[in-house]
Amino acid sequence: MKIAAILESQVTAGGAHAQALNAIRQLHRLCGDRYQFELVTTQRENLAALKQLGLDATYIRISPLDRILGALALNPAWQWLQRQRAVSGPFERALRARGIDLAVFLTQSPSAWFLARLPFITTVYDLAHRECPEFPEVGSAGIHFAREHHFRHNLVRAIAVISASEELSVAIAGCYGVAPERLLAMPFSVAGNIAAEASDDMEKVLDAWKLREGYFFYPAQFWPHKNHVRVIEAMAHLHRSGFDARVVFAGGDQGNRGFVERFAAEQGVASRVSILGFVPAAQMRGLYQGCCAVVMPTYFGPTNLPPLEAWTLGKPLVYSNHLHADAGDAAVYADPDDALALADAMRRCLEPEVRDRVVAAGRLRLEQIEQQRAHAETALLGHLARFAVRHRCAPPGTA
Repeated sequence: MKIAAILESQVTAGGAHAQALNAIRQLHRLCGDRYQFELVTTQRENLAALKQLGLDATYIRISPLDRILGALALNPAWQWLQRQRAVSGPFERALRARGIDLAVFLTQSPSAWFLARLPFITTVYDLAHRECPEFPEVGSAGIHFAREHHFRHNLVRAIAVISASEELSVAIAGCYGVAPERLLAMPFSVAGNIAAEASDDMEKVLDAWKLREGYFFYPAQFWPHKNHVRVIEAMAHLHRSGFDARVVFAGGDQGNRGFVERFAAEQGVASRVSILGFVPAAQMRGLYQGCCAVVMPTYFGPTNLPPLEAWTLGKPLVYSNHLHADAGDAAVYADPDDALALADAMRRCLEPEVRDRVVAAGRLRLEQIEQQRAHAETALLGHLARFAVRHRCAPPGTA
């Protein structure tokens, strides 16, 4: 059996791309000698970056024809034709031509629409379009309906659905009727660039960005739901109270950076806010090491990557209180709607007793997550083995 890992995110996609890279290595390792493995990317510009990471990939384009055929998937006349002729688009035909038996979508992707007959496993990061429709990146009509359309029709077709937590798996089952036995909670992994051997020296990184140690660090792309605005309001409260604090934002611009910059100036804390934009992966460890704490008052969950990285590098975490199930005792919590509460949490996380307690809890949380991942990997191998057995019940190419 041959499995294709489908990478659609670009290197500038931040945490989503980092998780996809982790999933590639994980799936390759699990396939081992059991199954053939191939990495496919739909982004030509990924090829060079993957090569630098020691990952060979095949580029397969998603064409306009694929998108047209995907849009027809629920049309009754087209469904009748599919039953008669089993029409496949160029993307699916290219996968089949390479002998692929099972496609694994590594990111939250609607590209399952482009597979008429090839079996697939898909990934879900969140149900934010239902939980936080206030934010335009998920609440605008086109995006909300596209997400809902994809989840409602494609999740039940999947061989398995990978989520990042048990909490999310339960929500997916309740919202979309996916059989619980086909849901697999696979915890996030720390990004490979956090490893010392893959990173630049901290002093070199701080010097490059003209930073000095002791800032709060928020690594997140500039989406409204990341709530940079609340951090700036909290910084203004801290400044007025005489508390000397600085914050560093690192992440690509998704349309909200200019607003955040103007807001910092309006609040009178622009000199205390450093906005770095997209940061090369090799510099991320150094930026974490130079901070006094990681602050993340995001609205989306139920899981996020920066908490794992904060715990790995022994940094206290300030986190949104509705995400308590993700971090347990390993964070100081604040209401993401309340700037005063966030300012208080940022101040408290630096108290020696609180800091030591949260950092120690973070180490324990990482151990728990590793245990959960080991169980999830065993379950994933079970899904693959069951598929391999059932796949042999029909001639090749007739799935």
